Amino acid sequence: MLRLLKKSWWAILLAVGVQSASGFTLLGLREPYQVLSLSYIGDFSDQPKNFDQGFRWTIPTAYYTFDATFMSYFGSNGVWSVEQGIGILNALTNVSSYSPGLDEFPTESIRVNWTAQALGLFDLKSTTLEVLLEELGLGDPERFAWTLRSRYLPGGAQCPNYLYAVIQRNFDPITIAPSPYVNGNLFSYVIVDGCPTVDQGDALEFPVDPTAVVASAVASGKFMFADSFYWGYYYTGLTRDDVGGLRWLYRTNNLITSQAGGTTITFTTNNTAPQLLFTSNLTLFAAQALTNAAGPLQTLYPDLVILSTSNTFANVWTTNQIPYFTNYPMDPVGTAPHVAFSYTRTLTIQPLYFHTFGNLYTVTNVAGGYQAVPVGSLPAQNGKRIVTLATTTTTNAPYSPIVSGTNGTISILTNTTFKTYATNGVVGEYFIVPTNACAVNILGLQASFTNQTTNILFNATNNITNPDPNNPISTNVFFFEQYMVNYSTNHAFVVAPVNCDSNSVALRQGIEKVTFVRRDYDSLLNRFFYPITNIYTLYAYTNNQIIPQRVQRIVTAPDILFDADDITTVGAPLIHTTVSRQVPNFTVATNAVVAGALLGPGTIEPSATFTFNKVGPLYINLGPGSEVDKQLTYIWGSYDGTTNAPRVYPIGTSVYDLENMVLINITNPSLAAGTVGAPYSQQMNGLGGTPPYTWSLRSDSPGLPVGLTLSSSGALTGTPTQAGVYDFVVRLTDAGARYVDRPYTLTINP
Repeated sequence: MLRLLKKSWWAILLAVGVQSASGFTLLGLREPYQVLSLSYIGDFSDQPKNFDQGFRWTIPTAYYTFDATFMSYFGSNGVWSVEQGIGILNALTNVSSYSPGLDEFPTESIRVNWTAQALGLFDLKSTTLEVLLEELGLGDPERFAWTLRSRYLPGGAQCPNYLYAVIQRNFDPITIAPSPYVNGNLFSYVIVDGCPTVDQGDALEFPVDPTAVVASAVASGKFMFADSFYWGYYYTGLTRDDVGGLRWLYRTNNLITSQAGGTTITFTTNNTAPQLLFTSNLTLFAAQALTNAAGPLQTLYPDLVILSTSNTFANVWTTNQIPYFTNYPMDPVGTAPHVAFSYTRTLTIQPLYFHTFGNLYTVTNVAGGYQAVPVGSLPAQNGKRIVTLATTTTTNAPYSPIVSGTNGTISILTNTTFKTYATNGVVGEYFIVPTNACAVNILGLQASFTNQTTNILFNATNNITNPDPNNPISTNVFFFEQYMVNYSTNHAFVVAPVNCDSNSVALRQGIEKVTFVRRDYDSLLNRFFYPITNIYTLYAYTNNQIIPQRVQRIVTAPDILFDADDITTVGAPLIHTTVSRQVPNFTVATNAVVAGALLGPGTIEPSATFTFNKVGPLYINLGPGSEVDKQLTYIWGSYDGTTNAPRVYPIGTSVYDLENMVLINITNPSLAAGTVGAPYSQQMNGLGGTPPYTWSLRSDSPGLPVGLTLSSSGALTGTPTQAGVYDFVVRLTDAGARYVDRPYTLTINP
């Protein structure tokens, strides 16, 4: 109740002047003084931090999805609305790029839809924006423009004659001085205390100008706390002070001792002991990996780390070709026999295996230097390999006698032909990272080796010898052989081992921006999640230098999950929140302890779950009465400033749209990696719905890799010009205007 009281207290107070200024509040771990008697309630949003004790993310890409409970209640329209809120955050650029005064952003971004207000609707998009901004580390700047640090009852005094210590936990984003302003509105306070009936005091803020806008910042939660004053309201974006708080937290120059993340590995190079590293033939390894299960493959390569294995079966026709010599009908006497072949064709079922590797690397040549590149899984084929087919025949020389003995001479003629050509295959070289390292830094090339391996395909001979040892004679001699010569190149490199530190701690710069990317389970019907490997760079400050650190994060579950449940409490207050927010994973990387509590700064780590209350339209009767006496609490809706009718949940076409998402499918499970400077081509394919299909990027999707385009027919083509890992969302729309979205990650190698 105090939270709502603080939002309306200003209406009964006098006002004085105002000047334009800003303010933001940071969230973190609860401190010892933040107790209920000083109005710090159990909600983590009531745990404000000092300006140097804030918590932030160190993960530049966070993955979100929706589970079946959300989909069944809100449907695809609800998903669209949530993603509109996410899109507002994704539209931000690096926070340090904005002007000092943040003139790009308004001091007020809230509007009202009168129809939605009359219906008692809360906007799904705006609620999402509030909870995500809170998850990024921002608190309510008005709630803590003034707040209590302690209260003390002097000797002989009685409640409520306390001595109150008042502090500020709202800070100007430019000067970082404590600020009583929020988006240009000046706030003062009055201390209230409910003792002895309610042993709870608070410094209640009020605007000095009674006409000023209250709760102007998105970080001042409204929708998520079920404040009925905001029925029908919605946000058009973030305000100046919201972005000011994000800039303070995530800007490059804000150095905070923090962890890299609980699911991360940080690569650190050990240059003290260079080593030699020899590569091997990737073609042979690929063939063995395709036809061997994990156990046998690990027997062949004991140090290989296999993270997962799946298999399929292929029908293979095996053709056995057997050469032999024969004489053709009507050949003249003395004609050499001809080589002929017999064939047998056998159907077999071949199991094929697809592995995910943890320490397999290949080598690429980048700008005259060599770079080790991890190989998560082997492609079916990635280039042309050169082979030579050699054929050797041995016969009697032309016009030699039919039989020659001890007194005769046998004249033998041998002829070998070679045919060199290119064939598809997995080509290149590989190495397995030693068990005491997680990668290597290639310092230089020591030597190159060219190898040839010969594989005899088949041979045949016809050499009849007289069994009489005293008169050895032989008939015509015939010999036929074919063999394949395979070529490969491997190198010896001088390398520095790269150690892997789990969840490493360092004094790090801010990451400037967090991007939210949708990654669904494999369908709406079950919960399997395809693992994602992110590789990015964090910058640590040590020895007066900025050190780039390569970080790998394997995502095995969504970082943020949106679901729905009946979370209405029993008793008062009947509706206290529209969204049950999981307490952020506040993690402190230092050992700083004050009064027995870790204060910060630190990191916010996934995972997080936002549970939207799906109790439905809920009415309250104040005492005995009938339906005519009921009072509405709220209903979920989606609306904006247009004349379009608000969409109400779960009423509407959301179930129909949900069916579309099941019945239409994009069949490309993933996209093959590309290489800078090499032409790239991938055709998108759809299934279901009503063809023809139209392909596009979703409107709020991040862009494609530089140099690639997606045509309306689904052709992803071009020549990439910049290496990196790119996340984007492809939309398939059928002839009936039904659509389905599929997120993809495309890696462009250097």
